[in-house]
Amino acid sequence: MARGTINVETVRILANTYLFNSPDKDVDKRLGTANLLKQVLNMTGNYNGFTYLESEYTNGYLVDRTLREGYDDSRRHYF
Repeated sequence: MARGTINVETVRILANTYLFNSPDKDVDKRLGTANLLKQVLNMTGNYNGFTYLESEYTNGYLVDRTLREGYDDSRRHYF
């Protein structure tokens, strides 16, 4: 098998796209993707945190809607 490299930014973009666009039923797959991405970002010194996609800015304040019923914390965006 040939050894190759991939740009970490490309991995981050691909994972964020999946975390945003995947079917609602794929919670476990999103959590696995998020865990893998977090490990890659940490190992390469590129981890800058994440935000839940259920958060929004309202009147200049970050409002976390995680307390509402049916919240899915697997929907994330990594910076």
